[in-house]
Amino acid sequence: MRNIPGVLMVFAAILVIPALIARFVVGGDWRQVGAAYLIWFALLFCVLFVPGKGQYEEKFGWMIIMSMFLSILAVPVITLIQRIGGWMLFKLG
Repeated sequence: MRNIPGVLMVFAAILVIPALIARFVVGGDWRQVGAAYLIWFALLFCVLFVPGKGQYEEKFGWMIIMSMFLSILAVPVITLIQRIGGWMLFKLG
């Protein structure tokens, strides 16, 4: 029970803070934010799990560490790319 504040901080760093930035600063809707998370975690999975050999526990640990520090940048950027791509499809289509 002592680790609950630490777990909540990791949860906030991975999910809550990037989602709020992508939603309110970038201006994406919740579907775009969810798709950005799916794309981000799929990229992390492909980069860390597919190539090479090694312990799965170690790879999963690196995935959590990388997602904790890079999700704050990656999720809003992917959401912004989705918004720009949707705007271009709307204007050109």
